[in-house]
Amino acid sequence: MTKFIDSTKVNSRPIATSFIRKMRGGSQSCLVQASDDHYYVVKLLGNPQGSTVLFSEAFGTLLMRETGLPVSKWCPIEISDEFIDRNPGLWFETSMSGHQRPPAGLHFGSRLVIPGNSENLYELLPRSWFGLIRNREDFIGVLLFDLWANQADNRQAIFIQNVVDRSIKAIFIDQGCLFKAGNDHQPNSAKALYLDSLIYTNLDINSIISIWEARFLSFDWEKIKSVAASGAIPAQWYTPGNLDRIVSGMIERQSLLRAYSHCIKRCLNTPSSRKNLNNWNRRLDDIQSHSTQLCSDGHRRVGRPLSRVS
Repeated sequence: MTKFIDSTKVNSRPIATSFIRKMRGGSQSCLVQASDDHYYVVKLLGNPQGSTVLFSEAFGTLLMRETGLPVSKWCPIEISDEFIDRNPGLWFETSMSGHQRPPAGLHFGSRLVIPGNSENLYELLPRSWFGLIRNREDFIGVLLFDLWANQADNRQAIFIQNVVDRSIKAIFIDQGCLFKAGNDHQPNSAKALYLDSLIYTNLDINSIISIWEARFLSFDWEKIKSVAASGAIPAQWYTPGNLDRIVSGMIERQSLLRAYSHCIKRCLNTPSSRKNLNNWNRRLDDIQSHSTQLCSDGHRRVGRPLSRVS
């Protein structure tokens, strides 16, 4: 069984001890080993995509877990000046100055998912395996969540397979592009969708979407704020004003959940769903024009060094 670390149960924060390598992606994350002997994909303060990425990752992950969506665990990673000076490979590459030193402090660490002895881990699956995903209905739930939280990137996931019965569990990653302002969406991007739309087919979308819509509507101001408070997000990753604006935006955008649900059912619930997906952005733009813009920066999550099936 794959095990994860829960940041809310760690008595002392892990400290970066070994730099493994730089990861690909706009935020220029890096892979490090920490004092707890685990490996973490670390997003650094001061990264080219903006330090608010760290808050988006942490708060988005906490909020998704609270709603019942499967996500990987995270924790703040302490990186010292000495570690940064000793490992210039984690410095940011810039077009202006060549290299820029990141600051010491607490950085966002996503624990690298390592499969157990009876498991395989995949970043991509062939379509013929989609039927093996035992929580495939969660892709409908996370789609509605991403629309509610104004996801500005395609949904990403990793897949853990039990080698005995071949069943697969999806775990959702990449929360850094949540809470984006509505006008920051790329006009031609398939907003919030998983890259292969066939993952949504042959599901009872009407029943599934109703369950998730009711679940998200149960979140009020205090409940959302309590999620942020319970997660021990470092104060330097956000300001109280930014948090209040994000929470206020999500409360106001609850009025759009029914419209989002209708959009999902209309675009995905027919045999010609792939054709309907061509109208996905236009329909969402109509809904988004009435929405509250959320206040946070985003980024595209770095890729992970995982196995691929093709």
